[in-house]
Amino acid sequence: MTAVHMDLIDRKVTRSSSPKTLIHLGQALRGLTAELHNDSADLSLVFFTVGLLAYHDLDEQRMAAIYSTQPLQFVPLVQSPQNLQVFLQLGYNLAHAQAKHSLIHQLGGLDKLSIPGLGAAAAYLEMCNASKLYQCPRYDNFWHTERFVDIMRGTSGVNEPHPTSVATGRGFFLYAQPGLTAPMLSILIQFSAVNERLKHESVTETGTVLDSTQRVQRLRNKLQYQLLSLPTWDDLDSEKQKASTRHVYDCVRLAAVIYSNAVLLALPHHTGWHTALALRLRDLIDIDDWRDDPSTHPVLLWILTVGGIAADRSEDRTFYEDHLSELLRMMDSPSWKAVERTLEGFLWSREACKHGAAMLWQSL
Repeated sequence: MTAVHMDLIDRKVTRSSSPKTLIHLGQALRGLTAELHNDSADLSLVFFTVGLLAYHDLDEQRMAAIYSTQPLQFVPLVQSPQNLQVFLQLGYNLAHAQAKHSLIHQLGGLDKLSIPGLGAAAAYLEMCNASKLYQCPRYDNFWHTERFVDIMRGTSGVNEPHPTSVATGRGFFLYAQPGLTAPMLSILIQFSAVNERLKHESVTETGTVLDSTQRVQRLRNKLQYQLLSLPTWDDLDSEKQKASTRHVYDCVRLAAVIYSNAVLLALPHHTGWHTALALRLRDLIDIDDWRDDPSTHPVLLWILTVGGIAADRSEDRTFYEDHLSELLRMMDSPSWKAVERTLEGFLWSREACKHGAAMLWQSL
């Protein structure tokens, strides 16, 4: 089976109908069947095979869908792993996902996979797929041991903090806090610090990812997992519902995932996840919920801007343009500089959002 696996690893999306792929698929499936009938089957190898088969299971319709989506108007602050690029371009194959989840359950967890690095890669891909669909990942949080205090220290000394802004995440704290639960606010403040950190460090001149950046990215993964795992407002217990607000809670959570997907995770646009999530965000927004509370207008400004950039060239773009125009009138028509100062209090990067925000602003 190993030889077949090596044939399959060609780092490109391949049509299922191509002769080469059909030969590989036949060999891999025969080997997989034989392995599964073996009482001492290597489940790690089986898991690896199922994962590789996922990106050779593409017909013409799925291929067309992958390459017909509109590009993102966000510029990522990080580079997604080159060896996982093909997987990140694909949609969520439910059959493959269920098969892999069953295998991990039999093994007793991702950390039981015997192939070095496979557990981390599988956890990352599952989290990315869950992020595209805005759902809770299937596996346990692979990065649960990462600690914010340890990772966000400077690299030159144990006790030297990284030079991030002391007001990182201030928008969530000042304007959104009454509508959020304590766990969500904590995640967003930490995410804001990660966002700020990644603005200042990414790769060396030789293209090597800094060790400190890798640690920050692992913390990012942990926080993304936690954000996806939060319940919707309707699923909160009654006490937490009383201490928060539905429209603030649900809209902020989804807008944060959209931003993180595009800027902090660098998810490719090929599945159209950004326009799908922009539509879901649109369905959550009712400007009348926000109209009578000016203290929350900065929050809605950020939500509509993130959603509007994600909805570029989609049918939902006019919704965001119209609502932004109305909100700006309610805020006494601030200048772009004033708007950007407000946005920087949330999850925001001038470098990542400059082009998309400029196009959105010009359309108002």
